[in-house]
Amino acid sequence: MIDKEKFINIMNRLQAAWDIDQAVHDLGYKHIVNIDLDTSFLMSEVIDLLELVTGDSGGLIEWYIFQEDFGRSYKPDDLVNDVGAPIDISDFGKLYDYLLTLKD
Repeated sequence: MIDKEKFINIMNRLQAAWDIDQAVHDLGYKHIVNIDLDTSFLMSEVIDLLELVTGDSGGLIEWYIFQEDFGRSYKPDDLVNDVGAPIDISDFGKLYDYLLTLKD
């Protein structure tokens, strides 16, 4: 298992790369210029590696990144346990901690 600090660092770097890619895309779109950094292949590979080293076989990391915008759109009721209680994955550290519980 990857350690927590490294996991958080990788997630922060992925988020920064994604944000830059989106900003460049938006800038190009605004000025009708085709500027495409297309970090999607690299992001996909890093996400696959993170899923592998954390044992995330359910795609939680990918969901957290793309559906929850790196947790920025996350609301407490977006993920609940078997009895309907919310699971707090509101930041990268809490996501890591939750992923640890899934390994047991």
